Amino acid sequence: MKQLGMYKNKVGEEFILKLEDAPVPLEADYWGYYFFTKHKAWGEWVFKVFVLKKTAATKELADFFVQADPINYLKQLLDNADQNGVKLSWQDWSQGWKVVPG
Repeated sequence: MKQLGMYKNKVGEEFILKLEDAPVPLEADYWGYYFFTKHKAWGEWVFKVFVLKKTAATKELADFFVQADPINYLKQLLDNADQNGVKLSWQDWSQGWKVVPG
């Protein structure tokens, strides 16, 4: 598990962020990851991340890519989080990746 550090959202709530590989079938057309977020009062939330192989052809490229657009999207979700969770917006696959609740 890779520590991604602390993130403080727009209203000052702090989250510890971690990244971990998720198992995927060998024939899958995507790479899989988990984002783990931990808040001192709200506990841990898990998000699954999918990066299409047409976006990142190798695991090494996907490892780099997942820490760019997908982590920025997660931070946007955390900016609007409260004790009830996050408010998800619908994402399509046009950008080649997706973050969903785990």
